[in-house]
Amino acid sequence: MDLSLETLQLVWYTVVILSMFAYAALDGFDIGVGCLHLFARTDLERRIFLNAIGPIWDSNSLWVVITSGAMLAGFPIAFATLFSALYLPMLLLVFGYVLRAVAIEFRSKMESTTWRSTWDSIFALASYSLAFGFGLTLANLIKGLPINDEGVLIGDVTDLFPPYAILLGLFTTSLFILHGALFLNMKTEGELQRRIQSWLQNILLLFFFLWATITILTLIFEPGMAEIFRNNPSYLAVVFITPVSLILIPKLVQRNCEGRAFLSCFLIIGSLVLTYAAGTFPAVVKASNPAYSMTVTNSSASLLTLKILCITACMGIPLFILYAAYAYRVFKGKVELDTMSY
Repeated sequence: MDLSLETLQLVWYTVVILSMFAYAALDGFDIGVGCLHLFARTDLERRIFLNAIGPIWDSNSLWVVITSGAMLAGFPIAFATLFSALYLPMLLLVFGYVLRAVAIEFRSKMESTTWRSTWDSIFALASYSLAFGFGLTLANLIKGLPINDEGVLIGDVTDLFPPYAILLGLFTTSLFILHGALFLNMKTEGELQRRIQSWLQNILLLFFFLWATITILTLIFEPGMAEIFRNNPSYLAVVFITPVSLILIPKLVQRNCEGRAFLSCFLIIGSLVLTYAAGTFPAVVKASNPAYSMTVTNSSASLLTLKILCITACMGIPLFILYAAYAYRVFKGKVELDTMSY
C-alpha cells in the first residue's frame, strides 16, 4: 500500500512520541534510582541500588539515542532548531550521561571509602541533572522557544530558564524519583524495602503537589495546551489516569503487589506524554511566535526518506524490544550480590 506523505509524517511523529515515552518509562527509573542513591545508609545498600539497575541501565539509556535519532531522521529541520537553541542544556545532559556511566563503572574499582563516596556523589548529581534537564526541555517545548524565522535562538540563554521551566524540571525529577522508588521496592527486601516504602509516602505527596501545581499553572499560562481537551472532552480520560494511578499505588504497595505498583507509574508517564503530545501537536518544536514553529509538515524529511525509515523501524525496534524483554526476564527478582556484582 502506497502511503501519502501526510500519513507517513503522522506515523513518524508517533514513533518519536512513543520513543519519548519509552525513554521516560525505562531510563526514568534508572535515573530515579540514582537520585535516591545517597539516601542509602551503607555501602552494601548502595551496591544493592546499583545492582538493581546494573544489567539494564545501559540498554535503557539507548532510548534517548533512539528518540534523538528518530527526530534527526524524520524531522531534520526541527532537530537542528531544537539542538542549536538548547545547545547549553543539551551539552549539560551529555555530560550527565557520561558522568553517570563513568560513576557506575568506576565506583567499585577501589576499596577506598573516599573513592566510592566521590563517585556516589557524582552518580547522584548526574542523575538529578538528567531528571531536571528532561523537564526543562519539555517546558521550553510547551512554552515555545524564542527563535526567529531561521530557527536561531534570539535573546539570552537565561530566557530558557523561566520559573515555569524550573518548576517543570522539579516535577519531572519527582516523577523519576517516584518511578525509581517503586522499582527499588520491587527489587529489595527486608528492612531496606520497608524503609523504601516509608520514603514512598513522602514521594507520592511531593509528586501530587507538583503535579497539581504544574497542571494549574499550565492551564493559566499555557491555555493552548488545554484546547484539544476542551474541544474533545473524552480526551480528559487520559489526564485522569495520573490521579487514579496515584490512588492505586499505595494500595498496591500495601498488598505487596510490587510489580503492579511499578507498572502503575508507567501509566502515569504514558498519561503525561500523551497530554504533552496532544497539547503541542502539530508542532514538533514549538516557537514562542507560532509562525516560526517547526511542525510535522514543514520540518519533515522527504517521502522516500520516511518510507525507508518506517521499514527500518519495523525491522529494528521489535528486535530491540525482544532483547530488552529477554534481559528483564533473565534479571527479574530480588537483587542478590555476588563476586560479579558492582
